[in-house]
Order: sequence, then structure tokens, then C-alpha cells
Amino acid sequence: GNSVVYRNRWTVTFDGLEAGAEYIYSVGGVYGEEVFDLALYAGCEEFSFTTMPGDGEQDFDFVAIADMQGMIQSMYEESAAAIEALMGTGGYDFVLNAGDMADNGDNFNQWGWAFNENLEFFANSSVISTAGNHEDTGGKLSDFHNYDALVSASGQNTDSGLYFSFDYATAHVIVLNTNDADAANGLSTAQYDWLINDLQQNRGAKWTFVLMHKSLYSGGSHSFDGDVKAMREQLVPVFYEYGVDLVLAGHDHTYTVTECLDGSGNAVERASVSEDGSVTLSSGGSGVMYVTLGTIGTKFYDYISNSGIEGKFDERVSLLSTLAEQTFARISVRGDTLTFTGYTVNSDGSVSAIVNSDAFGGGDAPEDD
Repeated sequence: GNSVVYRNRWTVTFDGLEAGAEYIYSVGGVYGEEVFDLALYAGCEEFSFTTMPGDGEQDFDFVAIADMQGMIQSMYEESAAAIEALMGTGGYDFVLNAGDMADNGDNFNQWGWAFNENLEFFANSSVISTAGNHEDTGGKLSDFHNYDALVSASGQNTDSGLYFSFDYATAHVIVLNTNDADAANGLSTAQYDWLINDLQQNRGAKWTFVLMHKSLYSGGSHSFDGDVKAMREQLVPVFYEYGVDLVLAGHDHTYTVTECLDGSGNAVERASVSEDGSVTLSSGGSGVMYVTLGTIGTKFYDYISNSGIEGKFDERVSLLSTLAEQTFARISVRGDTLTFTGYTVNSDGSVSAIVNSDAFGGGDAPEDD
């Protein structure tokens, strides 16, 4: 019988690149009798990327998104408008994506819409993604991303997703696969052992960030799930013991930021919160901040209170209600100081910092163009 084979990933390797340098590149081809340049199709003159900084660089910026998770093309078009607003907030060095790009990971069209509607963004950004639960089984993350060099030494089964780590300037970034977890144990033994070893080898990093799909602390129904509860019990003590600074996640399409927490999940004095909605951490402090990033898509889940968790949220910079707009975060590192700011995307394409002014004694939230 007839069959269709999708050839959906090509890899090009560049050797001999300099650290901290910008490179221009192009992607072209022939469609029928027409020769095309993909950058012009994306609406920009050229594509570019910047390599990781060299030794000694301590300043960098990145953005974090989660759960694009569209079902039809128009939903991805709305995500593209939100990402355009994100790109207008300033430069960044890389992107951490907490997963669920597609609502159905087996749907090739959804992946196509996700990438094609955001072609300029993905072609000009270094995006690191983890697998969401909608991308579980069948190696779906590997079909559309090439992290082979980062996972090759771990010997892991990549069917449900990937776990790996990398260094950037003064930061160590750990990407976990929360599909590889269950209600009895949390993360699998193999992944947990890898994580402990990775953290032990990482003692010298000034900053440590974790990216995972399923959030350990969220304002939604998934906070009650057995695998999430098991991972919360398993990982919160570990993250605190090994000095993790920030954990970024999605899964529940709600937006929450915890106080900095110790290994028992209790708040500790570490973060400084400004009335403009920015949260500041100093390196060397103890306490882990957990962020559920909401969604860069258009599926907004009901905010559901969990009495065992809700009191740990910082109400000054959380949205303790069902979302009405897309959300994302920007993180800026300047030497020994990290600044975290969450944003909503407004219907007119502007963005607003997420802040509850009433928690500071009243006033309107600031708005950025």
C-alpha cells in the first residue's frame, strides 16, 4: 500500500567557531522550479546565531516559555503573536522551553505549525526544550530536536524524552524528563542517579537552573497528581542540598512563583521583590525558587487551590487565578545577581510585568511597551 515518510530533521555541524561570536547563516532550497531563501520567507533578511561566551563572561540573559500546545493552525498563529511580543522585550542569549509544543505529539501538522509560524524566532534563537507529557513515547522530542551530543554518554532510553545538562557562562542548566517518572518513586532510578552525579560534578557553578515539564509547585489540578507528589518529595530536598537556584516548569497552564524554599519546602529569606515585579537573587544564597510558567499558547487551565502548596507562592509576583493572557519570563544575570521577571502578553501586543501592586500597598502595575 501507499505510505508517507516525513523527513523532518536535518543536522548541520559547524566546526572551529569562536566563543561569543555572531554568525550569519542561510537556509535555501528548490521547490518545484522556484529557488527560495527561508529567511525571506520568515520575514527577516538573514538568520544568525551567537556562540556561547568564553571563559570569564558572567553576564547573560535568557527567556523561558511553556506549553504552546496548539491543536489547530490559528492557535499557533496566536502563539506567534505572543512570541513576537516576547522578542520585542529585548535581547536574550538562549531560550528554555518547558515542553508541550504540540497537543498531540504524533500530529506532524502541529509540529509544522509550531515551527513555521515562529520561524524567525526558532531560526535566530538557541532553544533548549524538554519533553512534555503530550510528547511522551515514540521519541517525539528527538524527532524534531537534536540533542544527541548532550545525551550520548548517559545511556538513557530516549523514547519518552531526554535528560541532559550543559554549561553557559557561569550557569549550569539541567534538563529533566518528567515523563520518566511514576507515582511510586518519582523520577526513575536511572535518571535520579544521573541527576545526583551531575549535581555532584557541578559544585563550582555560580548558578544552577533546572528545566522540567511537570511543575513541583503549581496552582492547578496537576499539583495533586501522584507522579508530581512523588517528585516533589524526591527532588525538593535534593535541589536545596545541591544549591539549585531556579526551577522552571509548565504542565499546569497557570502562572505561579514560589518563595525561595528549603529542602522541606519551607520559605527561607533569600529573594528581594521590587514593586515593578522583578525578583532578585544573589549567588551563594540558599533557597530554591520554583516557577510554573503558565503558557505561551491559548489553552488556559482553571486555577485550583491546593492548601498544601498555595501558601508557598509569592502573591506579589504570582497570578493566583485562571489566566486570561499568555505568559513568559525573562531572566537576567549580571555577575553575582540574578533578576527574574514574569510577563503577560496583552491583546494589543504590549507586555506587562506580572505584579500584584496591592501586595505592596496599592497602585497600578507598571506596563512595558
